[in-house]
Amino acid sequence: MGSHQVTITPLTEKDGTIRYDVAINVSTRTQRNLYDTLESALDSFDPPLSARVRSHIVEGVRAEGEPVVFCLEDSFEIH
Repeated sequence: MGSHQVTITPLTEKDGTIRYDVAINVSTRTQRNLYDTLESALDSFDPPLSARVRSHIVEGVRAEGEPVVFCLEDSFEIH
């Protein structure tokens, strides 16, 4: 199984509302979902993302307003 690359992109709507596009690349296709808040986007992963990865994503999206790309396999909380 290959790695799954995830891109979280903040999208600003015409009315100034920010939504978050989560694109997961699975082999040759991309699964996309749109979320109203960054927290709901991050909470959508099962198993949950690790605290380190969550803070990295929040920092990148909020500070730079740029898409954040990460590898799904390296991002889960290990119990």
